[in-house]
Amino acid sequence: MAAVVALLAALFSGLQWREARDLRALVTQPVLSWYVGNDASATHIGLEIDNNGPGVAIIRSIDYFVDHHATPDLADAMTAAGLESDRDRGEDIDDGDSLAVGQRVWVLEYRTTSKAERARFVQFLDDHLSASVTYCSLSGKCWTKCTEKKADC
Repeated sequence: MAAVVALLAALFSGLQWREARDLRALVTQPVLSWYVGNDASATHIGLEIDNNGPGVAIIRSIDYFVDHHATPDLADAMTAAGLESDRDRGEDIDDGDSLAVGQRVWVLEYRTTSKAERARFVQFLDDHLSASVTYCSLSGKCWTKCTEKKADC
């Protein structure tokens, strides 16, 4: 009888350890989301990444797609669409960079005072451009998040 009680106690302790480990992973899990700023009259237009989770996100890659084809150079894609690539004031995020809890980063922020050019950029953003980000938690678990309109990942 004592052996059964000891076995049940060990099993219960193991299940508690597993539950605590899973809970710790959830408590430190980053949750990235894309914000597509496509209102031509807004202050900011472009793509923003937000870390809405309770943990730090380690960026593994950000990929851009034009008409569902991966593009290695976003500046060339913008020029081909008739946009001025030097008007992009977004922040570069490299592999290994991190996003803190609550941090927001405009990775593509188009700035111009021309209403016609803003409208062309918004059309490019709405009809042709999509993006994906692959990120990991500090524990090493990774996810990929795409812009909502076009799932290229």
